Amino acid sequence: MESKRVKAALVFCVLFVLWIVAKPFLSEVDPVIVKDTREEIRRETGVRELLPPEDRISISQLPDGVFGYASPSRLEEIGHIDFVPLGRDSGKATGEQRVEIHKTSEGKIVVALYVSQGDVALLGDPGRKMPLLVDACLREHGKCDRLIGLPFSRLITWHSKSEKEKDNGTGLVEIRVR
Repeated sequence: MESKRVKAALVFCVLFVLWIVAKPFLSEVDPVIVKDTREEIRRETGVRELLPPEDRISISQLPDGVFGYASPSRLEEIGHIDFVPLGRDSGKATGEQRVEIHKTSEGKIVVALYVSQGDVALLGDPGRKMPLLVDACLREHGKCDRLIGLPFSRLITWHSKSEKEKDNGTGLVEIRVR
């Protein structure tokens, strides 16, 4: 009798762990936004540019419906996006790599990136159940020719490539997504 209870408890524990691991892939995911321009993504997400008093304030303290820029290395710690400060400076004038981040009108976080057309198709595949490893760029370049708004809820990891690995200053990042 006791061994049946132990077996039942073990089966329950295994099934529970499997459910916890699979849950992110079984639940609905926020769709990737695919547009031709940043302005179109901004309209889709319902954002406006940061105002001067909002410059360099952490995402969690900003109102919904704004966009700004952050250093790509600040996204290395995926779980701490709320503490990343957004700035008004896109880095264009200095050539600094900056990633455009939106806090949508619904309060969701979206990152603007360029990926390949093939990766756009994979990201939009509703039948895909496994994480996807994608090379993305902060600016359009080479195979990174499709602009997307990637919901932060889909990001599992973010890794900024080293200077030697970067692709002609385009801000190459390796991301793992749901």
